[in-house]
Amino acid sequence: MAKNPWIALRARTAAPRLRLYCFPYAGRGASLYVPWESRLGPGVEVCPVQLPGREERLHEPLARRMSGIVDGFLADVGPELDRPFAFLGYSMGGVVAFEIARRLQAERARSPEALFVSASRPPGTHKQGMKTYALPDPALVAELRRWNGTPEIVLREPELLRMVLPIVRADLELLYHYEPPANAALTCPIFAFGGTRDHELPVALLSRWRDFTRERFELQMFDGDHFFINANPRPLQAVVRGELGKLFVASSLAQPLAAS
Repeated sequence: MAKNPWIALRARTAAPRLRLYCFPYAGRGASLYVPWESRLGPGVEVCPVQLPGREERLHEPLARRMSGIVDGFLADVGPELDRPFAFLGYSMGGVVAFEIARRLQAERARSPEALFVSASRPPGTHKQGMKTYALPDPALVAELRRWNGTPEIVLREPELLRMVLPIVRADLELLYHYEPPANAALTCPIFAFGGTRDHELPVALLSRWRDFTRERFELQMFDGDHFFINANPRPLQAVVRGELGKLFVASSLAQPLAAS
């Protein structure tokens, strides 16, 4: 299979049982999900999504509006959505995954088998009275330190900050300006996950994801703050693997996924 700039994989599987497209959080690249490749069992191809302007796509312009990401993804990845697939997104990535799924459903009558959103505010809840992306550098760095998702070595190194801050700003601007269309509900189940110590994303807010599906909705909390994926991704991986296995059995797509 030809190299696709949107998918950061060492090698692609020609005919997997299911492809799981994984979208990173604001400021992060696809490397977040590379260690997942062997964690979800045989038959599932984990596809870490590489957004423009970061890691090996650093030379490309950053997207500051949702349409820039959705249009590009569907143009380059859309042709391979001809077999079962699911989406997983972390924080900002959950909203991006949702909007791609919504566009697929609206324009191509195609939906993922499931949408997994982790530590992700529901669509339409990102305006908090402050344009975080427009903060001066010191104030934005203070916010990044408070969110606890950026390594301290990056926050203390000017050269690294010069690379990271434009990416973070573009992602936060994209979220600030995104508004979902009215009645934007998917026809696939949504599984929402949160951190028990993520005080800015409580259960009540995470639960609002149920408004964005006409199918099953489930919510599960994990020990940790907003970026619990960095501290220990294994519990989240296990739950996603288990839910994919149930979907396979229910839809007769294949045998249950084996634990790894």
